[in-house]
Amino acid sequence: MKALAVLPDGQTLNSFQVPYPTHYPHPGFAEQDPNEIYQAFLKAIQHILLETKEGEPLALSFSSALHSLVAIDKNEKPITPLIIWADTRSSTQTTALKNRALGKHIYELTGTPIHPMSPLSKLLWMKEKQPDVFSSALKFISIKEFVIARLTGEYVVDYSVASATGLFDSHTLTWSKDVLDLLDLDPGKLSRPVSPFYTIPNLSIEGVSQLKTQVPIVMGGGDGCRANLGSGAMHPGDVSITIGTSGAVRMTSSEFKYDDKSRIFNYRLDENTFVVGGATNNGAMLLSWFTENFEKKKTDSSAFIEDAFSVNSEGLIFLPYVLG
Repeated sequence: MKALAVLPDGQTLNSFQVPYPTHYPHPGFAEQDPNEIYQAFLKAIQHILLETKEGEPLALSFSSALHSLVAIDKNEKPITPLIIWADTRSSTQTTALKNRALGKHIYELTGTPIHPMSPLSKLLWMKEKQPDVFSSALKFISIKEFVIARLTGEYVVDYSVASATGLFDSHTLTWSKDVLDLLDLDPGKLSRPVSPFYTIPNLSIEGVSQLKTQVPIVMGGGDGCRANLGSGAMHPGDVSITIGTSGAVRMTSSEFKYDDKSRIFNYRLDENTFVVGGATNNGAMLLSWFTENFEKKKTDSSAFIEDAFSVNSEGLIFLPYVLG
């Protein structure tokens, strides 16, 4: 969980991070606890408000990782862990759909490749493996929707997060009837899609006493789209290369970029802009993986990288696919 206090001109006043774990209970599973993430959010906001002396915030806006999914019950409590982008449990269901003409059609509608990371594939797995959960859930939402619903009572999702689900028609900016029919899923079990500029007024965060006045929430977008926006890679020919936990290469476009092999992601940044590109599951998390498994002493990433460049690695080949 990362929080930033930022001035209107883009200057960062303060930042704070709260770590939380990812759990791997079975091969291919990658899960987090949505309640733990919400508590991390409260802690981060409290710290930022205490440490930032420039007055009350004008607004609160959100980014989040894409492709996450959690089911909640009628009491609005999680009944599954948060299944994150790195989870590949739905590989069998993904392969079956990808090899059908319907899979290609869904890609043409949504711009999301048929892949285990997408909520579409996660829901196909859940419908087959956990039918009671699938049928009884009040809603299926992302972590961003979970946090915003806890704050406001509204179940809304911005176009960019929605466009990464495999359920969203990126041309009409609505949930795809064809995909919902495949899942036999009522659209009422999904949040209402809204613009990234959509604003929810007058928020008071319960448990954050440092927030003296009410502030609006501006929806914002997903991390993949905002990487291009934040790095200024918004003009024709500009490319953004992102290396975080995972990695990606993306550019913006005013139109959907069709790929006849259904590999290229077409996310929506807003009503007029697509963010087009591809990703790998494995980025800087490789450093964590290596230090956890091979380093005898705990060290930070910068020290590890410095050590790595001093090693004679001639003849050594590393295939960086520890998360598929």
